[in-house]
Amino acid sequence: MKYIILLLLLAAVTVSFIYFGRGRLQTEIKEITVDSYKLKVQVARSEADYEKGLQDVKDLGENEGMLFVFDKPRQALFWNKNTRIDLDVIWIQNGNVVGFGFLPKESSRKTYLTSPSPVDMVLEVNAGWAEQHDIKNGSTVVGY
Repeated sequence: MKYIILLLLLAAVTVSFIYFGRGRLQTEIKEITVDSYKLKVQVARSEADYEKGLQDVKDLGENEGMLFVFDKPRQALFWNKNTRIDLDVIWIQNGNVVGFGFLPKESSRKTYLTSPSPVDMVLEVNAGWAEQHDIKNGSTVVGY
């Protein structure tokens, strides 16, 4: 009986560590390319993943981000709930960048961003990444 309890406790601790280690489950990681720049992204494909996003992430690697992939184009709304880092938000439709936004880390006021038109993907990266890599409207995104 002690061994069963110990195994259950160990399993619970392991699952908690995996889930809460970075604030979300690490399900699908892909490498994408924006123009000629490679990024390692976590891919969000479900409403639960969309809602969680990069909440509570305290640091993001220089060439890392999160790619939100939608089943069909939508007018996307993003906000900075529990966002601990400043982010560039890159709006994408049919593999092409169609706009940008800046999402500051959460303070006393919430910030909301809406895509300029319906999009089928949104990329969140460290603030300044798009400018540093000269990403513009019309830049291509592949590998998703």
